[in-house]
Amino acid sequence: MTVAARVIPALGLLALLLASRAAAATEIVKITADPDVAVVQGYFREYALDNPRSGPAIVAVDEDDDVWVAMARSGKLVQFRNDQMQSYDIGQDSRPVALVLGTAKNGHPGVIWISAAFDEKIVRFDKATKAIRKYSLGTETMWPFMIGLGANGELWFSERAAGRIGRLDPDSGRVEHFDLHSPSAGPAGLAVDPASGIVWFTQGQTDRVGALDPKTGKVTDYIMGEESTGMVSGPAGLATDGKGEVWFSKLEGKIGHIRPGHDTIELIDVPETARRPAGIAIGPDGDVWSLALDGNMAVRYAPATRKFTLYPIPTGSPDVEADAPPRARTSRPFGIAFDRQGNLWFSEQYTGQLGVLALAPPQLALVWPQREVNQADPLVTLRAFDRVSGIDKIEFRLDGRAITLSNGRLPLFGEKPGRHRLEVTAVNRAGFAAVSAADFTFNPDASTIDALLGSLQPATPAGREALKAARASFATLPTAEGRLPALLAVLDGLAAQQAEFSGFPRGYVAALIDHFKATQAGQITVKIIDDAPYFAPANIRIHAGSTVTWRYDPPIQGHVMPLYRQRLEIVGEGVTSPPLRPGESFAHRFLHGGRFAVVNRERSDARITIEVVE
Repeated sequence: MTVAARVIPALGLLALLLASRAAAATEIVKITADPDVAVVQGYFREYALDNPRSGPAIVAVDEDDDVWVAMARSGKLVQFRNDQMQSYDIGQDSRPVALVLGTAKNGHPGVIWISAAFDEKIVRFDKATKAIRKYSLGTETMWPFMIGLGANGELWFSERAAGRIGRLDPDSGRVEHFDLHSPSAGPAGLAVDPASGIVWFTQGQTDRVGALDPKTGKVTDYIMGEESTGMVSGPAGLATDGKGEVWFSKLEGKIGHIRPGHDTIELIDVPETARRPAGIAIGPDGDVWSLALDGNMAVRYAPATRKFTLYPIPTGSPDVEADAPPRARTSRPFGIAFDRQGNLWFSEQYTGQLGVLALAPPQLALVWPQREVNQADPLVTLRAFDRVSGIDKIEFRLDGRAITLSNGRLPLFGEKPGRHRLEVTAVNRAGFAAVSAADFTFNPDASTIDALLGSLQPATPAGREALKAARASFATLPTAEGRLPALLAVLDGLAAQQAEFSGFPRGYVAALIDHFKATQAGQITVKIIDDAPYFAPANIRIHAGSTVTWRYDPPIQGHVMPLYRQRLEIVGEGVTSPPLRPGESFAHRFLHGGRFAVVNRERSDARITIEVVE
């Protein structure tokens, strides 16, 4: 079905006159870029998808960060995931060129739509089932090229050979064709603006950018010249940024820009070495990226600073003039897309490869320590990952100074109780860094004194006797009432004999003494057990300010898992622990006097009473 009448066949010369008048209405503004062009030898990786004549074309990255590539000459769809590839046959002579990813947001979850140019079909690929369904667009030659998804789930595609824009309703299979102002327009690049629903497209052979209103079928032309070849001149790739901004590349060495609501086209000359820019995409930061077919490079343009940065691709070399293998030396970078981290993926049509330029820092998350730490050497656990270049180094800083972990543990021995900040920096091999930090409170428990005893070096026989007595006292510490005086007695006894030790940590011991006095009752540990009385000790009397730690550490019986789950609730405090697995613990500080029942929500008969005195 033809919705908009063919203007040129019907009106002939009149149409050309109207087009000429429309050209005068389009204002062309030349933007002068910063003459200082940076050339960066970026960190690239390249993966062979198929043989060098397989013709990888358009690239897309889905919500799972899988990379999908339409293989035009080999008739395949390739999925690249975690350095592994899987290919799916679309049809040997189908010439799949472009693809667009369906999502829950655009009404096509789990679906990939592919344009099969030589088959005159749109192909639906189901990612879960791998099922393929083909939609015929008609019997005439039209060459469906680029495709986009509309707001109502419809498929839009440029008909490069027929000089039209097509629309497919995937539910009914109905196809509509929208004629352009010239049947020889050669529409190529296409994108649907998600805000307005306007379908934007380039007309490579008439040097225009078009905008089609889906509601009316009206086509508006933005005209830059009378004609172009579509091969070495004219607009090619086109992208929208979701806010109405339209960017496109021109093969003769320009990047174009149309602002929303304006009839003005801004044209920026790309650096001379970036020959024949074609594919284009908007980066996560708003910078505009293009791929130079003959320049064999990725081209970055920052609108805010009007500065260009060039990234030469390692495989291939620039060509002065457009050519084809075997004379062409370029890798011919073509399809372009960004992953969720911000790395740039692209296809190489003359090498059969998928390339990626690392532009993003690693993914980094400091998992532990967090909140409160009681041990003198807590474990440090983190997630550091970089899918493109890998992690080069990880550095740690505690309270602003560089530190080294010991067997994966944070050395807090010697650190004063209170607030601390651990900062982790991960640097990938591309030189990008990510930082993750955590503020935590070091609230030392008895294990800190144990670490202190292990570090002391007696210098005299009296020192050896003092250390022996301290270890004996520590081994018989009360679990509840009387624990504080016993801990302080150990520390006070060592402090009194400090002259008998080499390098005695005088300030640190004084800080520990002050800490345990300030917290009044120190740290109390309660063991969770699977049988009655379920807690050891079963009843506790402590002072306000005490911290009680419940630890579930059942005996190991080979590979047999414990039969019970542990989830504690402190009645009256409004506090509930997360489910505790073997080896895990839960701590709570009692700030006020009273009697508190602690119950196991998974076992109603498991209960402990805590008396807190002021």
